[in-house]
Amino acid sequence: YNALQGKIKQEVIVVDPVGAIVISVYIIIAWILQANTQVRNLTGLAAEPNVLQRFTHIIYNYRPDVVTKIDSVQASHYGTNYFIEVDVGLRGSMPLTEAHDIGGGLQTQLESIDDIERAFVHLDYEFTHMPAVEHKDV
Repeated sequence: YNALQGKIKQEVIVVDPVGAIVISVYIIIAWILQANTQVRNLTGLAAEPNVLQRFTHIIYNYRPDVVTKIDSVQASHYGTNYFIEVDVGLRGSMPLTEAHDIGGGLQTQLESIDDIERAFVHLDYEFTHMPAVEHKDV
């Protein structure tokens, strides 16, 4: 009403719509960036190297008296958490019951971490094979 009466300068009238456009563009860009991140996480993108290092450190410090080797550590996004798959080595002479308890304990410890949704622990006694070719790619 004041603009019609000439009390507000005509140049100032455009400030409100321009401000609304600037804020709208900012919101659109922020949503696009957020959507891009969420879509990548929902599609099972591989975990970042620093995340793999953190998980490997936890595995390395779990029962170092019996775990002879960490063959592979793979993690992929599952929403905001991770699915993790590890191949660890134990002595070939270890009884099955003891090996099972070690694998189950490691799985429980990994799944107690907030970032890990599900952990899969594979136990082996020899390392001439390639874990990547043992399983079908998804």
